[in-house]
Amino acid sequence: MLSHDHSSLIAWRLKWFARAVFIGATIAFLIAVLTGSGAGTYAGRLGGDFPSFYGAGRIVLSGKTHELYTIEGQANSQVDLYDKSSSGMLPFAYPPFVAFLFSFFAILPYRVSFIIYSLLNFGAFVLGMASLKKFNALLRTHFQPAVA
Repeated sequence: MLSHDHSSLIAWRLKWFARAVFIGATIAFLIAVLTGSGAGTYAGRLGGDFPSFYGAGRIVLSGKTHELYTIEGQANSQVDLYDKSSSGMLPFAYPPFVAFLFSFFAILPYRVSFIIYSLLNFGAFVLGMASLKKFNALLRTHFQPAVA
C-alpha cells in the first residue's frame, strides 16, 4: 500500500505531466501552423492527408466534380498548397460525399481550415473519452492523463 505522501506525489505528477504534454503539443501545433505556407512547414507537410481532402473540397466548390477523380484535377486543386520546389500532390480516393463535406473547409484559407479541422477532431476525441468515463473508474479518476 502506498503512503499518503507517495500517492499524493503520484497524483501531482499525473496532473502536471498531463498538463505539460498538452502545453507541449499545443506549442508544437502552433509552430507547425505558423511556419511555412500552404501545406508546407519547416518540418514537412502540414495536415497529413488533409491537402487531398481540402483539394477535393475545392473541386466541389468549383463545380468541376467531373475532375474529382482525375489526377490532373486533383493536382490543380492542390498546386498552391506546396512550395515551388516540390511537385507534391496527394490523391483523393474517398467517396464523393467526403469531398462534399470538405467543401465547407475549402471555403476558408488552408491553414485556418486545418486549425478548425484539428480542433473539431480533438473535441471529438475528448467527447469520446468523456463518454467512456461512465464505464471505467480509472478513466474517471485520471481523465486528464488519459486524454494527454
